[in-house]
Amino acid sequence: IAAVTNIDAEHLNHYGTYSAAQIAKAMPYTYAAMSNNSIEDIVNSKLVVFFGYNPNETRMSGGGFTYSLQQFKEQGNTKLIIIDPRYSDTAVTAADEWIPIHPGTDAALVSALAYVIITENLHDQEFLDTYTVGFDKDHMPEGYEDQDSYKDYILGTGADGTPKTPEWAAPITGIPVEKIVQLAREIALSKPCMIAQGFGTQRQANGEESCRSIAMLAILTGNVGIHGG
Repeated sequence: IAAVTNIDAEHLNHYGTYSAAQIAKAMPYTYAAMSNNSIEDIVNSKLVVFFGYNPNETRMSGGGFTYSLQQFKEQGNTKLIIIDPRYSDTAVTAADEWIPIHPGTDAALVSALAYVIITENLHDQEFLDTYTVGFDKDHMPEGYEDQDSYKDYILGTGADGTPKTPEWAAPITGIPVEKIVQLAREIALSKPCMIAQGFGTQRQANGEESCRSIAMLAILTGNVGIHGG
């Protein structure tokens, strides 16, 4: 008993949980806060894109998302796309389109989507100029003017020299080039667009970067701070 007590007294403590530790840490660095639209606001969206998100299974305990999702679907003039390795309950019962993806490759997909959006001039430059830092060389934070911008990384004009094209992402993600291009255009041209992610996308090494990459889609398209975004 003494030995057990001694071990218990000296055990290493922990922080966070298996659930959402990395996304909770990353979002304040992305948005300067951990906040989002209320779940009921989904009824104002014209397009909804879920990354690894299965509310019919994970939000049944009074979260209200399943009810709001049903209202969204009943409107009939909107579309739900689910990107998930699993053909989940939500994909079966609610999705208009399910896009299977290799597990852990969400950031690669988003980078290719961003490549199409930027090169086809479909991004919301006014929103980016007004509300963000770090998108391009003209808006780098103080002290980082000589570092790569997000645009540099995506277009391959930065240190790694790799353009994040759909052709680059297709073998990584398992999603065809044509589908990546189509999805990028659909996200960019449908406004307001709600982009949501489950916690599964960040449950891996460097998972905080996966969830930050997904958040960039809403930022690129100006779907932040608006109804249905």
